[in-house]
Amino acid sequence: YNPWLGLAVAVPYLIIVVYMGYMRQGVALGLVMWGLAELSRGKFWKFIFFVVLATSFHKSAIMMVAFGIFAGKRGKLLKAIGVIAALVGVWSAFVSSEATALWQNYVEAQMQSQGAIIRVVLNTIPALLLFYFRKEWQKNFNDYIFWKMIAFASIVSIFLVKFASTAVDRMALYFIPLQIVVYSRLPLLAKRKISPANTTYLILFFYFLVLVVWLNFSAHANYWIPYKNVLFNELF
Repeated sequence: YNPWLGLAVAVPYLIIVVYMGYMRQGVALGLVMWGLAELSRGKFWKFIFFVVLATSFHKSAIMMVAFGIFAGKRGKLLKAIGVIAALVGVWSAFVSSEATALWQNYVEAQMQSQGAIIRVVLNTIPALLLFYFRKEWQKNFNDYIFWKMIAFASIVSIFLVKFASTAVDRMALYFIPLQIVVYSRLPLLAKRKISPANTTYLILFFYFLVLVVWLNFSAHANYWIPYKNVLFNELF
C-alpha cells in the first residue's frame, strides 16, 4: 500500500474540513483512528481503550466499539464479551443521560446537514471498490472482514441519510478511514486492470476536484478562507 497516497486522500475532507472544523468530533475521530492502527497490529484492547476515550469527547464514537469484533479470525467470542462490556460501561458513563436528547435532536427534530449525501457517497465509492476487488484484497491483506463491515455500513448509510441526514452524517465521519485504506491500496489491487501509476494519478485528481468543489460551492467554505486558528491569532 502507499501511505503517502493515503495522506493525500485525507487532506481535502478529513484534515481540512473535519479536523479544522469539528473540534470535539475531530478529536474523537483521531482517537478512533489511533485505535484502528492498534487494531491492525492485533491489539484489540488498546482499540477498545481509544474508542472509549474518543467517546468522552463525542458520544457518536461509541458505535465503533462494535466493529472491533470483526478484526482478526480468532477470539471472536472473547471480543464480543469485551465489546458488550465496553458498550454497557460507556453507555452508562457517557451516553445514557443524553440519549433522549440525542434522539430528539438528531432523529425526531429531523436536523438536516447540507452536503450529507455527498459525504456519504464519498464513503460508498471505496466501499464498492472494496467489494469489487475483494479477491485481491483477501490475497494481499488479512483485514478484509473488518473493512467489509465498515464498507457495508457505508453503503447502508446511503439509504438512511434521507431520514436523518445529520445523524447519519455524524456517523459516516467514522467511516472516512475506509477511503484512506482503500485508495492507498487500490494501485496494488487494480494493477491487473490499470497501471499503479495511472491509478494513483486518477485518485489524486479526484480528490483535487473534491477540494476545489468544496472550497467553491460549500455553504460554509468562507469560514476556511482564510482559516483563522485562535492559537495563531493569539500568538501572531
